[in-house]
Amino acid sequence: MDDIGNWGSGFLIPFTQKTPESGLLAQTSSWNNEVVRAGSGHFGPNAVVTWLKFTKENMFHQYFYEAPIDENRTRIFFINMRHFMMDPAMDDRIVDINMEIAQEDIALLVRLNPVRTPETLTKEVLIASDRPMVRYREFLKDWEARGWRLDMKKIRELRGDVAMAIPCPARRTEKNWVLDEVPRVTV
Repeated sequence: MDDIGNWGSGFLIPFTQKTPESGLLAQTSSWNNEVVRAGSGHFGPNAVVTWLKFTKENMFHQYFYEAPIDENRTRIFFINMRHFMMDPAMDDRIVDINMEIAQEDIALLVRLNPVRTPETLTKEVLIASDRPMVRYREFLKDWEARGWRLDMKKIRELRGDVAMAIPCPARRTEKNWVLDEVPRVTV
């Protein structure tokens, strides 16, 4: 687990594999007796990256950007970048593979209960391989301590009665703002 700058963390795990005799990777030049590397990471609270490095020349980088619609719904923007299978005829196949994987995740998530992550790590059974998720939550706690988490309960109470704005750094020095700051969690 490595920090990526001040705003994220990630990991890469090696997997030994032999070059397949047929299929998409059979004709690729690569590391001797393959070491496939796969991993994931995050940048900030809502950007996730997946790295799939099949060979030194053939890899995918997948970026997911999560944009809240409201407190219960999120729109995810997905960008899949690849260094091989560049023929446009491969585009639909790659999209189909990614959508199949996404549907597997969706099938699990729609049945998930509770839908929100517990506030503390003590409410879950965690093991060593959960370290990436724990590190992400440590970042979230740090950002919350800085006052960067919106207080959704207070926002719900005020909805329809008060116009609010997410605060910007200028609020520290300028005072005549028309809109109230959106309530934030205080630690």
